[in-house]
Amino acid sequence: AACSPQAWAAGAPFLLVQSLLGLTFDASGPRVRLSRPSLPNSIGEITLRNLTLGGGRADFTVRRHGRTCSVHMLRSTGGLDVVVEDSGSSAAAEP
Repeated sequence: AACSPQAWAAGAPFLLVQSLLGLTFDASGPRVRLSRPSLPNSIGEITLRNLTLGGGRADFTVRRHGRTCSVHMLRSTGGLDVVVEDSGSSAAAEP
């Protein structure tokens, strides 16, 4: 029926974030990769918390600065690496 929740609609917010940030996952690393992360003008920053891969977890914030974005690591445990791939973006650890 037209009023029934659709499976694609439930996953749409996650797919949007994955697409904006260029998120890919490599469980053998374990490694999370952000490839050319970008945010629309209406979103200044987005924070992902408890991103889990293998036995590791990570928290990080992506901030928009004009046409570029920076990635600020808040936490990484269990050997999970977060890698940013883009010359226009930067990654930095925050205390």
